[in-house]
Amino acid sequence: MPDFKSADELIYALMDTKTEEDIKYLKIAANRALEILNMTFKHLKIGMTEKQIVALTHNIFKSKPAYFKKHGIIREEFSWEKELCPVVLIGQNLKKGGHSCAGNNPLKRGQTIYFDFGVKIFLANGEKYSSDIQRMGYALKLGENHAPKEIQKVFSTLISAINLGIENFKPTKKGYEIDKLVRETITSAGYPNYNHATGHPVGETAHSPGTSISPKGHKRSALNLCENGVYTIEPRIQIENGGSIEEMVMVTKNGGLTLCPPQKNLYLIR
Repeated sequence: MPDFKSADELIYALMDTKTEEDIKYLKIAANRALEILNMTFKHLKIGMTEKQIVALTHNIFKSKPAYFKKHGIIREEFSWEKELCPVVLIGQNLKKGGHSCAGNNPLKRGQTIYFDFGVKIFLANGEKYSSDIQRMGYALKLGENHAPKEIQKVFSTLISAINLGIENFKPTKKGYEIDKLVRETITSAGYPNYNHATGHPVGETAHSPGTSISPKGHKRSALNLCENGVYTIEPRIQIENGGSIEEMVMVTKNGGLTLCPPQKNLYLIR
């Protein structure tokens, strides 16, 4: 009898691998999402509720940049359902995991806040590209000029976990190997395990088929990362006043490259 093998691995590799043109537009989508979040953080006010902050982000999204026309971008949408894009969680709600609806919880001094956000851009030729990033901030108490040690530890642990993942983002690595490195950075720092995958492919949609950066045994976690594939790295510290950061990263033989400037400092809300 002939030895038949599943074509799944080849199919997923073809879906994950991006062309130079794909990378160009995925970078535009990633930077556009970051541009909107930067503006949102700039206009955040103490006392705004999660729902009001979502509305603020939506209003900023309505204004389209001049460079869209230059790049043949004819339309822009949210990367997922409008009511959940962005996901905004504050303080005690950071104990939630994954996509959760914004509530009437107001931003208070001494609390962390995070956004999970992305946009989908449409080209005149019918192609479309999505982004998916997360950013974290802190509302300063009166008299504070920087976050206290416990908040800075949350932030620096997330950054260390992401940087380790990026360093190992090579086509020789399997999804579960990256997940283990990133996840253990969080738990070894004394924080609880988070209840979702460490990352996923991004392409036409925010969550595309392909290699899953999740624990060993999970579906598609034994697939290798694909050279020129784009995946997220998104560890979470799932505690009250915790946080989450998500970067879109391209795989190369020498390690990962982020598609937009990575978060290096906490956004501080005064």
